[in-house]
Amino acid sequence: MSRYVLLAVLLVLLLLLPSCSKKILQSDEEVATFRLLNVEIRFIFDTIRGNQLMVINGNDRAIGIFVADNGNRSEIIYSDSWLSGGKSKSQAASFYDGQEIYLRVVVYRSLSDAIRIFIESLGPDFFDHLNDVWMEDVDDEIFTLKRTG
Repeated sequence: MSRYVLLAVLLVLLLLLPSCSKKILQSDEEVATFRLLNVEIRFIFDTIRGNQLMVINGNDRAIGIFVADNGNRSEIIYSDSWLSGGKSKSQAASFYDGQEIYLRVVVYRSLSDAIRIFIESLGPDFFDHLNDVWMEDVDDEIFTLKRTG
């Protein structure tokens, strides 16, 4: 009987091992692209302005996005509490090859202008102050940037 228990434990461990592996985001030349909740995040290496981060919102509703160093989440790479549906934004950002990135995206429900103005005023740590009823979907990812170009 104990042989079957050991076999079952080994089988469970084998099933869990692939889910424990780290995600690696490889760049295509100078751009590494990540997609989450119909949002595309582009990490662009070595533009004439240095590194750039571009966010493209493919949703018809607004989103909030938070990108930070996973080892030190107070080291914010990019934070935007409100990006309207169908819009995009690009700005200089500090990231590097081999960096482990923490990414969080929230898709908001249809909200009144008063709530939008409040959310926009929250600053870079806006996720800590959001009310669950305002959010339709939230997802977190951790991955390592890998530059190939």
